[in-house]
Amino acid sequence: MPKDELAQESVYPIFDNPVSVKSRNVQDSGAFDIGLFAGLAITEPIANTSKYGLSFNYHLSHAHSIGAMWAMNSTGLSRDAQGLKNDFGLDFNRAPNPEYSLIGDYNYKLFYGKLSVTKSGVINTSIYASGSAGIIKYVHKSYPTIAVGMGERFYLTNNFAL
Repeated sequence: MPKDELAQESVYPIFDNPVSVKSRNVQDSGAFDIGLFAGLAITEPIANTSKYGLSFNYHLSHAHSIGAMWAMNSTGLSRDAQGLKNDFGLDFNRAPNPEYSLIGDYNYKLFYGKLSVTKSGVINTSIYASGSAGIIKYVHKSYPTIAVGMGERFYLTNNFAL
């Protein structure tokens, strides 16, 4: 190419009014949500790690929400503790088992987007970071607990999400 046909300078684009999402389908600012959940705790060596619970959140804005979670722990031994009991005859009856957790939660929405599933439909989604603090109640005593995590919501409708 001749040198006079090449660009001699560059111009950066100017965004006077940046808008991250146009025509947001899910308006969750100022909204409440209630959720049911089930999961596993990876830091419990003796007791059964499965739990289930209820969560309640209030969305302060499109990016911030606060809430509370209550989780009930299942009874019994974890799979590893059951193996130790069977192989070595260890007795875990004196080990305290967690009963429930009560946790305050803060979520920061990192990303809101739309996934195109078909040519005529989209699924709205959001990815959020979570920070929590609260108590975990054992049979004999309560202890403080903290948690950090990431989550994702897939909105099947404007009022229902997984």
